[in-house]
Amino acid sequence: MPRPGLLSWIPPAARLPVAAGLAVFVVAVLTTQIALRLQAAEGDAQFQRMGEVYLDGLAAGVRGALERGDAAALDAGFRRAFAERQGIAERGLFAFAGDGRLLAAQADPDLAAERAAAVPAGRLDIDQRSHVAWIARRFDDGRAGRLVAALDVREIEERRRRLAIGLLLLDLGLAAGCGVLAYLGLVRMGRPIAGLLDRL
Repeated sequence: MPRPGLLSWIPPAARLPVAAGLAVFVVAVLTTQIALRLQAAEGDAQFQRMGEVYLDGLAAGVRGALERGDAAALDAGFRRAFAERQGIAERGLFAFAGDGRLLAAQADPDLAAERAAAVPAGRLDIDQRSHVAWIARRFDDGRAGRLVAALDVREIEERRRRLAIGLLLLDLGLAAGCGVLAYLGLVRMGRPIAGLLDRL
């Protein structure tokens, strides 16, 4: 005995409009999801550029001290960076010598130097639980040392999340509207044919 089809519970005259409405809804949702994924990837790339720009400014002030291994100068530079929190908010700054020794650190108590030491250079590492973006830079292939910054991205991530939710709700509403319009359009187009079939 053949199994009933997916739309078998719908009257035959309405099956095509319902199928068309569902197809329009699914396609609209899928295309928006693809757009949201592309937007998220672009957002991650912007985080990466933001971290690189931050390290550019930090390195300009402390690279000489890092190459000399001057822990006091590094600590003073980190304190100055923490005092100027008008743009990107730092959660932690770390400086490591070429042999991996921690030279200086200025960080929140919950950020460990061991975590900073494990950050790969040149790639942004975002901790979703703490909303911290870790980024590191090596100098002279690591022989002169490494700088590691932990940046607070909670506010940026919250804005991205609200935007994504808003776009998703808007997408569902528009997709549902388009699906209903497709259904109604096909129902209206099919009425003359249905009437002709009834007469036959």
